[in-house]
Amino acid sequence: MDSLKKRISFINVDLTSGGCEREISNLVHHFKGKFHLIVVLFYNEVSYILPSETKFKFLGKGKRVNNYIKLLQIPILAYRYAKYCKSEKIDVSISYVYRANYVNLLSKILFGNSSKIIVNEQNHTLTQYPDSSLNSLINRFLIKALYKYADVIRPNSKLIAYDLIKHFGIPKRLITPIYNPLAVDFINNQLKKEILFSYNGFNFITVARLHHQKNPDLLIKAFHDAFLDIQNVNLLILGEGPLKEEILSLIKDLGLETRVHLLGFINNPFAFMQRCDSFVLSSNYEGFPNSLLEALACGLPSVSTDCPSGPREMLAPLTDYTKLLTEEIEEAEFGILVPANSVKLLSMAMLNIFNNEELRNSYKEKSKLRALDFDVSVFDKQFLDLL
Repeated sequence: MDSLKKRISFINVDLTSGGCEREISNLVHHFKGKFHLIVVLFYNEVSYILPSETKFKFLGKGKRVNNYIKLLQIPILAYRYAKYCKSEKIDVSISYVYRANYVNLLSKILFGNSSKIIVNEQNHTLTQYPDSSLNSLINRFLIKALYKYADVIRPNSKLIAYDLIKHFGIPKRLITPIYNPLAVDFINNQLKKEILFSYNGFNFITVARLHHQKNPDLLIKAFHDAFLDIQNVNLLILGEGPLKEEILSLIKDLGLETRVHLLGFINNPFAFMQRCDSFVLSSNYEGFPNSLLEALACGLPSVSTDCPSGPREMLAPLTDYTKLLTEEIEEAEFGILVPANSVKLLSMAMLNIFNNEELRNSYKEKSKLRALDFDVSVFDKQFLDLL
């Protein structure tokens, strides 16, 4: 009977902090025992704790390299991956992030990988690759050239699905949009755990990679403008990333060393979120941000940029998902939306949630209910249909 279980491979660059990585972790925990699950990574970098029986395969050798060498490595990794899938008799190969998607697809196109190929599209491509730089042109070309060979493309928002069809010519029949699954029971268990939390007063929190996509500069500048002269208000930032030194310099330049706290990667961000008063997402673009979803599960009132894509579908589900704010704040059904990259309006929204206890309490009540719409139990049937 055991031999009849589907053999599923999740392929990604690494398993450090990030939304895709969190989803892989959630799925491996949720589906352990139901399938033979293998996590295939380019690099032996794992931050999430997975079940002890989880099998790993590392395709890459050596240290990380620059973007153009990464590009040249893709066919080599695709060859290794195709060979591995054949040897392990992988039934379904599920990839995340662009480079892993290219490897997954080329393992089929060039090297005969016969696994069912499922490609996850987890970011808003037009915003991530908007210009005529070589990097943008290469990635837009590869998406148009390769994605049509997938068996299924799974965008994690309706807006991403819309854009793949409209701007990249991907056949609609290949696309099955499915929102990210949320491990509500796991989060509730994590909320019960004791942590050392020493931040008194009103606390804003964000959980994000320190990367231009997440625009931490915007959040810190908005916090400065709103609360420099208001005492006992803090901003906690959970996450690591390439902008860490720049962010530390900005915090120092703005005189916020005792108010803005970089806490790094934390295995249990949920217990931190629960002890805070409001969550803030300041991203330039997303797919369907897990951190915002998890904030809802923790019962946090949330403020988010109305970036493409995800926050609007999450916080204002009855509105037009192609709409993006440009000049005003929107008190949506499940949180506050503000235009992307506006220090002034994000600052105003944070002051609004700080000053309006009635609004905060309303969002607290609604947040946990909204989170249940994305519970992994709801995802079960969609995932099985995908397979």
